Amino acid sequence: MKKLFILFIIGLLTSFLTSCGNDNEDKVKSINKDGAISVQLSVKHLADKDVLISEYEIWNKNNLVKKYAIYDTVPNLGMVKSEIDSTDANENAVSVMVPKDYEFYVTLK
Repeated sequence: MKKLFILFIIGLLTSFLTSCGNDNEDKVKSINKDGAISVQLSVKHLADKDVLISEYEIWNKNNLVKKYAIYDTVPNLGMVKSEIDSTDANENAVSVMVPKDYEFYVTLK
């Protein structure tokens, strides 16, 4: 079972990495619930730290077998200046400070 889980994660992440592009034509709209593991990674910004959230769904024969999440605190990366699409009354671009996001990289062995 553990080998099946690892092989599926490798396949899922490989397909995710190879489908990354600007046009998202290969973006998955639904998963094969006959036998699949869905993984979603996200970061929630708090005042003095960030929380890395890893959510898992395990499907077998169209039944959700298990669903769980793992939460890890990580240091925040500070703030970064970002321009938003709107302009002020003088037609100047509006800049705001937003939390800097982590970049996700996946290494498979």
